[in-house]
Amino acid sequence: MEQYQSAITWAWNNHNPPAQIECIFYPVDIDFEEALSNPGKVAKFRLNKTGNECVVEAIRAARAGDRSLALRWLMAAQCHNPDHRNDIKHAGENAVNYAVSQFGGQVP
Repeated sequence: MEQYQSAITWAWNNHNPPAQIECIFYPVDIDFEEALSNPGKVAKFRLNKTGNECVVEAIRAARAGDRSLALRWLMAAQCHNPDHRNDIKHAGENAVNYAVSQFGGQVP
């Protein structure tokens, strides 16, 4: 199993709200660097979504055709772990495909 797959599977099985404040305010609808450089832009944040809920949001975004947003939701699921977040980012389309193929059947 690839690192990004392990990170996504962990998130899928995580039903706890984020424990770290930086995870609550992790932006998912715009690039993190853009959010920092453009604080006036409205952002959609992770808030109290569990890792599982982030994966569900990713699957729904992928189904809607927004693969970029799907990837950002998967990264938000690992907001507390920069290494795993980078694994997901670098896997890109493969990470989105993995989430959809492994867990999409369980998401209405």
